[in-house]
Amino acid sequence: MGSEAGPGHSDSSEEAEPGGSRPSHVDQPPGNSPLATLRRLWSRLWSQSWQQSLQVPWSGRKTLEIVLLWLAAYWTFSHGLLPACVDWLGLDADGNIAAALSSRQQALVHVVLDLGNLALTHFILRQSLRDFQPRKNLPWFRPKWAGGLWRWAWLPLACPLLPLVEKAVVWSQEIFPTGPEQWGVTLIEQSVTSGDPIAASLYFSMVVFCAPFWEEMMFRGFLLPSLAKLIPLPAAVLLSSTFFALIHFSVQRFLPLLLLGIIFGLVFVGSRNLASPIALHALYNTYIFGRVVSRALGL
Repeated sequence: MGSEAGPGHSDSSEEAEPGGSRPSHVDQPPGNSPLATLRRLWSRLWSQSWQQSLQVPWSGRKTLEIVLLWLAAYWTFSHGLLPACVDWLGLDADGNIAAALSSRQQALVHVVLDLGNLALTHFILRQSLRDFQPRKNLPWFRPKWAGGLWRWAWLPLACPLLPLVEKAVVWSQEIFPTGPEQWGVTLIEQSVTSGDPIAASLYFSMVVFCAPFWEEMMFRGFLLPSLAKLIPLPAAVLLSSTFFALIHFSVQRFLPLLLLGIIFGLVFVGSRNLASPIALHALYNTYIFGRVVSRALGL
């Protein structure tokens, strides 16, 4: 902005008018407007120095090894070990209400599933990256829940983007009306209509406390910075979000989850604090839980 006055540089617009008087009003430089501030913030977000601050010390090969190991463990536990145990107990692993299966048992199975994924994700990342000590050497790898308004300012900035997810839900239901699982039509509604508060509480703890932690730990805490070492930061956000959406194995949910992943990724990149996307993820899941419960109760 070569025409603007900088510190130590006189501007002709501020010279004295004839008669010795100075102008009563000087327009605010465009560079200090709120829009210009947001533009500078956005450009800083994708700057090379910002990307380098998120890069990791391990190689792309190490990233691939961890992703493949995590996928194998995730698939084995979620689609092999746990269903086998549930079948052995005489319960239905697919989440359909069976004669001998109560809503509380269904809720317990899903809580065990998320707790298992949380434990697996934490164990694999801790053991695979122990030589690099990321929680000690990478300041953004460990969630920080206190201090720094900058870390939490990204949450209200991201909230206006969440209605895009709601529109994506509607579009996906129109495109895939017979998808394997309707968005929001879950066992939560069945547990609420059954009048079992314990089952509803178990589901609430699963979607608000368990899932946000292990999903953000894997996709934002580990995968996004690992990809940022290999590709530009915007591409890393998009690719990690795509992986986040695919891992839910739902065609109907892909687009909404992709948008959610991008929003969570932007919050993580901006705050450089894993606690921020975890908190936003938990808040969004709380909203979805409340909406599903309200619909189930006819409110």
